[in-house]
Amino acid sequence: MSLTPRLDRLENGLIINGNFDHWQRGASFSLVNTYSADRWRFNGSHGATGTITRQNGGPDSKSAFFLRLNVSAADVSIAASDNYIFTQYVEGFVFRPAFGKKLTVSFWIRSTLTGTFCVSLGNNGTRSYVKTLTINSANTWEKKVFTIDHDTAGTWDLTNGRGLAMHINLIPGSDFITATPNQWINGLFLNTSGNINFLGSTGNTFDFAQAQILYSDTELEDPEFNARLYDSELALCQRYYRDMPHVKGMIISATTVAAYESVYPIMRAAPSISVNGTAILNAQNGLDNGTQSSPQLTTSFSGSNFVIFTAANFSGLTTGRPIFIGVPANNSNSIRLDAEL
Repeated sequence: MSLTPRLDRLENGLIINGNFDHWQRGASFSLVNTYSADRWRFNGSHGATGTITRQNGGPDSKSAFFLRLNVSAADVSIAASDNYIFTQYVEGFVFRPAFGKKLTVSFWIRSTLTGTFCVSLGNNGTRSYVKTLTINSANTWEKKVFTIDHDTAGTWDLTNGRGLAMHINLIPGSDFITATPNQWINGLFLNTSGNINFLGSTGNTFDFAQAQILYSDTELEDPEFNARLYDSELALCQRYYRDMPHVKGMIISATTVAAYESVYPIMRAAPSISVNGTAILNAQNGLDNGTQSSPQLTTSFSGSNFVIFTAANFSGLTTGRPIFIGVPANNSNSIRLDAEL
């Protein structure tokens, strides 16, 4: 019996939330510049409309969910600058052990379309490797796997910035097309000519599941997908973004409260603090119970392991008392901390 470990079973996966289990921001989004499932970003310029949603199921029993993009109004006239990029940025600290090694990318894809599409790997815009792939059958889950040697030329962030980027451009504007795919090149490139325009017809769908990038010293021909434990994956997601239903604070005037909250696991960097949507906050301690007359929140100071902010527009509070601050129980919004790449 061999005691050699399976490389694809080790903790060498660069992608976070590749099984699309975690959707802290919600489960449905329009085709705008947005994070959807945790760690997965859509960004670009185009004329289509539609939705990005969490769907039940997947290519096999390893998945409870997958991501779907559905087009409700198409962009059939592609301008040179058109793009809509589905991306995960890998933090430099996470990418550092993979620097200079072989990178094996695998995922499952399903679409109403067939033809050539591309996955682009690169740094923060100055080096790219555009890999051409093919969807062979419509409305059928297909697994895609490829291995490349990581290129150490150029500048790569190996700390807490953008270390490695994985892009799929869903509408291939000519500004991002290369004539030299399947090799490392200078610049930001995402596609080759003749690629699928996923946004080109009403009713088009793009389904994506079980994504991973593994690093190793040897090529992995067909790596098995192995999701992390649910709680472990959530903790990794919360390094970049987290919802907080309430925080502890102190009443500092009849109209204003101040909040201090420790953050663990620590975040990638000092987060921005906001209330998701346009929700008002409430404050209560059993003696003082108040709701903001209008939304207001000011960040006083924040670090990777704590946040301090004030919230005004209350009335009738008693200075000096401790208090809990949060969104009303019947509101789906929350206080959010954002340290995304």
